[in-house]
Amino acid sequence: FWDSFEIILNGEKIYTEPHACIIYKPNTPQYYSCKSESTQDWFRIVGNMDKAMKKYGLEYNTVYYPENYEFISSLTRKMEFEITSRDRYYCDMCDSYLNEFFVLFSRGISPKEESNSINSETRTQLIKLRRQIQREYNKKWTIDDMANFINLSPSYLHASYKRFFGTSPLNDLISVRVERARVMLSDTKKSVNEIATILGYNNPSHFIRQFTKKEGISPYKYRQQTKFENIRRHRFRELS
Repeated sequence: FWDSFEIILNGEKIYTEPHACIIYKPNTPQYYSCKSESTQDWFRIVGNMDKAMKKYGLEYNTVYYPENYEFISSLTRKMEFEITSRDRYYCDMCDSYLNEFFVLFSRGISPKEESNSINSETRTQLIKLRRQIQREYNKKWTIDDMANFINLSPSYLHASYKRFFGTSPLNDLISVRVERARVMLSDTKKSVNEIATILGYNNPSHFIRQFTKKEGISPYKYRQQTKFENIRRHRFRELS
């Protein structure tokens, strides 16, 4: 879930923080809702996954918060494209993407030796900052703003944040903005300039450079590509 959601899990109503992830056990009733318009990345796995879950140390019907979550959207799109295109060996490609997903997911929820050197109070503050960045991704954040938010020095914040999350705080902010941009480019008719403004950029060119660096293609080409994929997906559904 990209945003905070209300969900019912194991008969209990809970409220998740942004970027919560759940692997539902087969036949589990699913209920979730969000106060604002939002989206999720999801896919359905066919077959018995018990061995894989045990291998990677995962539990069904459990809320996880992987440290790095960018791979989820990327792998979901790749699997979706393979399913809709049905090119040769598409099942093999999906299996390889699924295996990559489980490896990265397991790594993302496992404590790293480097992060163990950070005391619990600092960890709590870093998590607090990250959640605030995810909520206020359109704010004109600077490293000084981030440091002041949790009362740490900028240099210590940068070093500890990267050690704990595996990325810098400013790069984390860019990742969230690019993530939001992908949704708007795919699901709205807002111009690239409008999207840049919504995300908090003063200069659209700055947004375009950061998006292109992250995604490997410009926002304009990304919109064309997703439009083409949506057409193919629509046609496939009509045929099926």
